[in-house]
Amino acid sequence: MEAVRLYKKNLIKVENIPFEDSLKDDQVLVEIAYAGICGSDLHNYKTGCWISRSPSTPGHEFSGKILKIGKKVNSLKVNDHVIADSRVFCEDCYYCKKNLYHLCLNLGFVGELNDGGFAKFSIQKEKQLLKISKSIDLKNAALIEPLAVALHAISKFDNAKYNNVLIVGLGPIGVLSALSVREFGAKSIKIYDVNKHRLNKISHQLNFDIFDPAEDINEHEKPNFCIDATNSPNALQFILNNISKGGKISLVGLTHKLIKK
Repeated sequence: MEAVRLYKKNLIKVENIPFEDSLKDDQVLVEIAYAGICGSDLHNYKTGCWISRSPSTPGHEFSGKILKIGKKVNSLKVNDHVIADSRVFCEDCYYCKKNLYHLCLNLGFVGELNDGGFAKFSIQKEKQLLKISKSIDLKNAALIEPLAVALHAISKFDNAKYNNVLIVGLGPIGVLSALSVREFGAKSIKIYDVNKHRLNKISHQLNFDIFDPAEDINEHEKPNFCIDATNSPNALQFILNNISKGGKISLVGLTHKLIKK
């Protein structure tokens, strides 16, 4: 089958590879419909920081249809539509036994510890798949995982509709965060990105106000709910310089750079 294969930093190929559809008892064969390119996929390609096998098939934001299931698979059936639970957790460590799978001491990700969705077919364990309604278009379904990231960030704040919200970083997660906060009825939403072309385009197309750090505003008008959807330590400093006293920040982006005091 045709698949995208990541070998090392800055080396990725589209190849025809052998594929065997025999399954273990807890495995599921998925025909991939759509797979999104996550920012972490790009970061891994550019830096190689999460490459644990070579070659591997990336892709953890995928949707598809089940073609075949293992003998002990109970929650899914053939022809179900599914998306990926991107986490690969051990189920044996202290945190997994408390159902805190996101804190697993051996945590990895689909497309890293096992082959992911940048291929025609993918074999995953039952626990790595989430059934979705067939009323959801599979193209849209591939966005559920990044949307879940945005919703999780928003869930960390109480009474979001009473907050002055600032979204910094307008990649997919930042835009989805802004749209989600609007849907929840936030009082004021402003957006900011160092890429002025992107900032102006999103402001115009989605009707968001642009945050101007040079504007002289009253204390009660300052943002008190900020989402950092970048991978830059400079963005955090920008937020700290402009957030209200007592404000809250959700750090969604990952950075490997030093954050200065």
